[in-house]
Amino acid sequence: MPPKYNGAQMDLPSRAERKALLKELEEARQTGLDEKIPGYTAYAGKFKALDQLMDQYSELDPWGLPKELTAEQKAALLAAMQEASMAGEAFLDNAKKKAEEDPSVKMNQGLPGLVGKLQGVLARDSFILENYDPKAEPRSLPELMEDSRCRTIELGATKIDAMGGAQSSRIPMTLVNEKGEKRRGFLTKANSVETLKLYQAGINAAKKYATEEQKKQLDNFLATYRVRSKLAQRSKNASDEVAIAYLFGYFNGSRPLTEKNLPTMLKNMGIEGELPEMAYREMLESWKPLTAVSTAINTFELKLKEGDRLDTRNSAMSAVADLLGKPDILARSTDVKFTDGKGGVLQGTFMDFSKGLDLHTDEKRVHLFQQVADNPLRRITKEDKACHGALLKSVADLQVVDFLSGNVDRHSANLTYITDDEGRIVGVQGIDNDSSFGSIAPGEKSQLRLPGTGNMGVISESMKNKVMNMTPAMLKFSLRGKGLTEEQLDFAALRLEQLKQAIVKGEKHYKNKPIDPKGKNLAYDEGFLRTVPDEEFKNLSIKRLCDPKAINKQEWRKNLFGEINLWIPYLVRSSRQ
Repeated sequence: MPPKYNGAQMDLPSRAERKALLKELEEARQTGLDEKIPGYTAYAGKFKALDQLMDQYSELDPWGLPKELTAEQKAALLAAMQEASMAGEAFLDNAKKKAEEDPSVKMNQGLPGLVGKLQGVLARDSFILENYDPKAEPRSLPELMEDSRCRTIELGATKIDAMGGAQSSRIPMTLVNEKGEKRRGFLTKANSVETLKLYQAGINAAKKYATEEQKKQLDNFLATYRVRSKLAQRSKNASDEVAIAYLFGYFNGSRPLTEKNLPTMLKNMGIEGELPEMAYREMLESWKPLTAVSTAINTFELKLKEGDRLDTRNSAMSAVADLLGKPDILARSTDVKFTDGKGGVLQGTFMDFSKGLDLHTDEKRVHLFQQVADNPLRRITKEDKACHGALLKSVADLQVVDFLSGNVDRHSANLTYITDDEGRIVGVQGIDNDSSFGSIAPGEKSQLRLPGTGNMGVISESMKNKVMNMTPAMLKFSLRGKGLTEEQLDFAALRLEQLKQAIVKGEKHYKNKPIDPKGKNLAYDEGFLRTVPDEEFKNLSIKRLCDPKAINKQEWRKNLFGEINLWIPYLVRSSRQ
């Protein structure tokens, strides 16, 4: 029996699941997007034809695997890509002509900017196809498209040593890009949701040392937990992943899962008698990763499934930042493949070192904030105001990237701060962006640490224009090949629509309510998103963009402005002590 592909990046959607995308493409042709610049309708039509062809050629064989791409299919795809790319170039050419007479048309912004980025995607895909030899190395279309969004690096005999956490091993290394420039950062090996796999590994480890009766009890372990925890009553249809997340979520930092309390846990779940120490040790090795906070986030907040890729969510967020014209708002991540020269291949994601100060509160990093001005959020001189305005706009822009990406874990330890030579904080950069792209659409309300559109507070005018000019099809197309399922792509498109609706709602609400830079109340009304001209951020105090009240005992704030206003002054004071 042939091997199955590991992970959601190879789970091909059915025709029915992709109807939504094709409908969006058709709607885009009817929304008048090309009233100002001719040519978009033709581009959308070619794009639609290409998408249908790619769907046809991604058909599964009887084993449930994608079929190998033939030479004839390769030729047909290249022709369709050529037509789509030429239609895109024609549109961009019209945009250039329009820009000469209309200053409001910018080639790197709005619709021209987005089409330009999508042209880059088509170019990469075409390059991979052109170099594909069906006779020498037959491969499927999904495999080829994944390769087009990865970079392959030859390591030779170089030994790779890992460092880092339980679920994501980080490998520090330096890459040299095509321009000869060095990129220092971390490689995260390809990793997926393995809740069921790790749970079963622990059960299997115990069964090696168990009696026949204990083996039966171990096989019923999860069912027993459902009954004794009353999960069966509270959530009758809860999946095994949900049950496991509830089970191991109990073992948090205050009471970690250990060899000492593991026997008691097993006894409470109906395992009679003691097991050898080795059994507990091996079970603990398999189950310890399930006690991490990430297990609960992936299961409850993002609703990820077994096999969903985790590492590629970092590069997927970079794709969104690129599409919005804000590549530096995140520590840049790209998908990579490393070959060892002996046929071995290591897949993963490479994330650049952040350019800013790490906000972790341990003693090794607090001293870094001695580089920051004594009053980190001051607005005294003209230069102070300009820097502060740049910081606030940066935070507002990051909130948009996080919302579109569904990143539910943006907090103090997942941020770094950019400073100028005077120690003034001028911007933020997001790091560790893998808690994203789940099947969620929070709308106005927050979801974990992702502010909803009702409490984001503000959006910069330049970012608003980028969002309003983006179509769901563009967003989804930019994310293809990033290990996301069709459902997760659909939710990304839904978040885009929610954000657009919030922008329109906010503009109506604030139509006769101009912002007062010297006001004492919040600069926005709860439940409404205010569009702020880019140049106005320098006149705003950060305190006017965040509710001073915490939303829970952990001191979480309603939006990212509140998180920054809480932590930065504290860290600066701590570094001076």
